[in-house]
Amino acid sequence: MIRSESIDVEHFIEANGLSAFHVVVMALCFLVVLIEGVDIGLIAYIAPAVRHEWGFSLVELSPVFAAALVGTAVGSFVFGPLADKFGRRPIIIVSVLFFGLAAMATLLCHNVHQLALARLIGGLGFGGAGPSVVALIAEFAPPKWKMQFVSVMFTGPALGSALGGLIASHLVPAYGWRSMLVLGGGVPLLLTPFLIAYLPESMYFLAVKHRNGQARIRAIAKPIAAGPIADHFTFAVRQERNQTHVSIRELFAPHLALRTLLLWITAFAGNFALYLLWNWLPIILTAAGGSIKAASVVTAMHSIGGVCGTLCLGYLAGRVRSSFFSLLLTGTYVLAGVTIIALGQFYPVVSLAAGITFMVGFFLTGSNSSVNGLGTLLYPTSMRATGLGCVLALGRIGAIFSTLAGSFLLSTGWSYDLIFRAIASPAFFAAVGIGAMYVGVRWLTVAAQGVPE
Repeated sequence: MIRSESIDVEHFIEANGLSAFHVVVMALCFLVVLIEGVDIGLIAYIAPAVRHEWGFSLVELSPVFAAALVGTAVGSFVFGPLADKFGRRPIIIVSVLFFGLAAMATLLCHNVHQLALARLIGGLGFGGAGPSVVALIAEFAPPKWKMQFVSVMFTGPALGSALGGLIASHLVPAYGWRSMLVLGGGVPLLLTPFLIAYLPESMYFLAVKHRNGQARIRAIAKPIAAGPIADHFTFAVRQERNQTHVSIRELFAPHLALRTLLLWITAFAGNFALYLLWNWLPIILTAAGGSIKAASVVTAMHSIGGVCGTLCLGYLAGRVRSSFFSLLLTGTYVLAGVTIIALGQFYPVVSLAAGITFMVGFFLTGSNSSVNGLGTLLYPTSMRATGLGCVLALGRIGAIFSTLAGSFLLSTGWSYDLIFRAIASPAFFAAVGIGAMYVGVRWLTVAAQGVPE
């Protein structure tokens, strides 16, 4: 009888390095988050035309804007644990169907309430796709490339939003606002068969969750392996146990509670600052006398800076320990707050405002994406999607509250300089949260070792 031998999944992926298989998985996952970005920004592209045709005011449309954020937060909380129970692959496919069908259903809407409901359902798909895609990518990436792969995924929504705006600028004037809904709904539905045919399940998930999943793992491993894989080899994930039931409560186990709490605080504060600036910057700039074109250019620099910051910080994350990386993020959040304050001094000068806004996006968006990426490193396979989903959900809740804070700030009569200082405050709060994680994790490590540092 041939004796069974165990292969650690992480060691197997690391030993075989990058392959064409990784390119296919990356491409499919990136298409998901890219199209998600297009659909997330969909309502912003069509809102002016919808208002003109239906005769709605901005106040009447505000529930439509909020509905997608609420749906995304709920979707992250709900679909994260489901991805840890049923797998990353089926949840990604279901999520894409959700926001594709929701966009198509918007074609049937005739009032704000129907439109908000469609956006809420689409938001559930946005919330489900994010944590599942990132968890899948993190579990297929070789360890030294993990954060780089994850960082590329986090640029997808921003690039998708920018791409959607470019497409809408040509499509809506020529074919009307409904053409964007056909695009936003049709492309996800066309992508779904390719996901069903070519998107694999996570080897980590199958090794931890499915005792009878060895045949599926070997089938996935064959295009990655440099040579043949013997049938008597068994794939496993070291130091992980099979948790058949994972709930949010598991994230507050003694060894995870501090990290979870501080990640949630940081995600909430960081996204509060990000969306507070993102949503209200064009309004502030135009109210201060700037043109719509200048406001668009300055705001676009924020997105460009965010993509650059996400990629750069992701590159650094792959080369330093996660505990030290949290200390690095403390500094980048502080720099984000400082640059927001600087923007309050120089916003009337378009060239300076554009450059400073680029730096704000670099530090703030890059830091927020990296905090999300830390969720893939700090949680084990059995609860990775749950942990990441909750981090993303807390970020969305921060975004929802920022819409209320922005309207309050603009109603106070404060000077714009003071308003920008208020916008910078949550960035500093995020710095405290992620800095406390470094101190707390270091303290717990030393306490566990029982030796002085």
